Amino acid sequence: SSSSSSSSIAEEEWLSPFRVLGYFGRKPRPRAFFMQCAPIILVALHNSWPYLFKSFLRLIWCSSFAEVVPEHESSNEIVVVRRLLLDLDVECWGKDHTLTYTFACLGLALWCLLVPMAIFSRILCVGDRACPKHARSFGYFLSGFAPSFWWWDIVVKRTDVGLMMAIAYTSTIEDVRAKLLGFAVVSGAALALFTWSRPFSNEQSALLTLIEMGFLTTRLLMFTLIVAMLIFNTSLYVTFAFGVSLAVLISGFLVFF
Repeated sequence: SSSSSSSSIAEEEWLSPFRVLGYFGRKPRPRAFFMQCAPIILVALHNSWPYLFKSFLRLIWCSSFAEVVPEHESSNEIVVVRRLLLDLDVECWGKDHTLTYTFACLGLALWCLLVPMAIFSRILCVGDRACPKHARSFGYFLSGFAPSFWWWDIVVKRTDVGLMMAIAYTSTIEDVRAKLLGFAVVSGAALALFTWSRPFSNEQSALLTLIEMGFLTTRLLMFTLIVAMLIFNTSLYVTFAFGVSLAVLISGFLVFF
């Protein structure tokens, strides 16, 4: 009885600073309040990363346009000009674009690269990630993963999303059909890496593994079928049949899970 009472007292002492919403103490000092806010700040930074990454990429997303040279309109001389898709009046890498792409490069380097590295480093420095205190602080990133794959959501999933956005919102691949092929390649690589690693824990009959593998397989099938229809130039009826089948497959999977 003495041991149980001492453990309950220790637990109460540990939980005492976390009374409001499970994180905030009663009238904490500024430094203590900042430390208590750290888990919420990390989650907010992690979830805002895709939107900011997309916004920064769009600031350097250019495309080629054939234009008539104003000085030689009579001869109809045509040149290819790279213009910013966000504002077609801006010529890419020109003086009007200098401030924009500088801001985009700084954002990509300082925010989109350093923030995931900071989150990874912060959790890496934690000694025992399974203890209740650290699980409460970093459980958003650790929950569901095997102890050796705690970094999967921060590194692998963010790399997956980053590659998909880089293909979609940059001029690295300009042709639309090539972009779809790039989506299929990234989807296949993500599925293969997940199947080989199996980063989730085996709790609840590996349900998380089943769901994630189902989503990755569905994404791969979607892009693969679209690319196949474009390559083989299928007829209207075949395209319609593939489209309906794909829609039924995706809808059924979403409803099932």
